[in-house]
Amino acid sequence: MRRVLWLWTVAAMACPRAAIVDVKAQRAPKGVPQNAPDWLPEVANEHEVRVPYPAEAKANEVEGVVLLRVQIDDGGNVTDVMVLEGLGYGLDEASVAAIKTFKFRPATKDGKPVPAMIKYSYSWYLDYPSDHLS
Repeated sequence: MRRVLWLWTVAAMACPRAAIVDVKAQRAPKGVPQNAPDWLPEVANEHEVRVPYPAEAKANEVEGVVLLRVQIDDGGNVTDVMVLEGLGYGLDEASVAAIKTFKFRPATKDGKPVPAMIKYSYSWYLDYPSDHLS
């Protein structure tokens, strides 16, 4: 160990620029994480379900979007749902109930189905009669 240290010291004295290492900061590459799926889940169109507008929300004319975090298994089934941003008035609960009935095309990694987590926006807008808009 002493000999290696002595040799390094001698080399540094003989060539002082070699002892100074110019290190520059670099950003990590922006890319897809290794464990990320190749394709995210998609709703199978025939399985997108609309549930009735909650009475409390309808009476108060509440509209908007409920943001959900949805866990989907490798078979495309919803296994867990969490409300990230809700609207209240029964719309959050109705959104969770609806998404639990959805069927998804599962995420894939290297061509094989894998479980995944996504964010899903469930929109709520009242249907107004045409004479209401004039």
